[in-house]
Amino acid sequence: MNEFIATGISIAALIGTWLAVPQIQNWLKNREERLEPTTLGNLGSAKQYDGALAPGVVKADRSTLSALQRTLPSSDMQWLHEKDFAGAFGDESVKSVEHFAYSHTGPEDEFLDHELESMRLELKNLTKEFIWVLYQHTDSLNPGQDRQIRKIPDQYENDEYSDRLLFQKAKEINDAAESAWEKYQHLIRRGRLKLALSDSREED
Repeated sequence: MNEFIATGISIAALIGTWLAVPQIQNWLKNREERLEPTTLGNLGSAKQYDGALAPGVVKADRSTLSALQRTLPSSDMQWLHEKDFAGAFGDESVKSVEHFAYSHTGPEDEFLDHELESMRLELKNLTKEFIWVLYQHTDSLNPGQDRQIRKIPDQYENDEYSDRLLFQKAKEINDAAESAWEKYQHLIRRGRLKLALSDSREED
């Protein structure tokens, strides 16, 4: 009887150990992640870091954010948001957007924080799409002049003037402008918040 009880206890212990192994492994894995030091390598694409950023990262990314805003001011992006491209416009109004879209390609222009850098790349792609659609659908009204005035040319369908085609092209430009504007707002707001929160946590 005692041997039977002892055998039963041993089997129960083995079953309990077998059931606990995955939990122990998960606990050890989570413990290693909790104890893993925060380095720039941890902020890369392999792992999105959502805690307070290191002071050096905050300083570098704040400088990057300021440089981005100097190149692409909010006032210029606000103009994109409000402009109806069914009408004429001066190409000077979109020069900052064009400059940002096709410049700012060096490593010094990148955010160290993975989330912010992903958003910056998305913004670059959206501004490129906007510039491409804009120049595809508009022509210069004063070729050869330093300051170009551009407009969607009159559209014709079956040899008749077509408002429908004109407004269709205007909508494509307006939609591209709006997408860039929304991504710009999101990046600036998220960047300012994330850097400010990291500062406050560092002070704590």
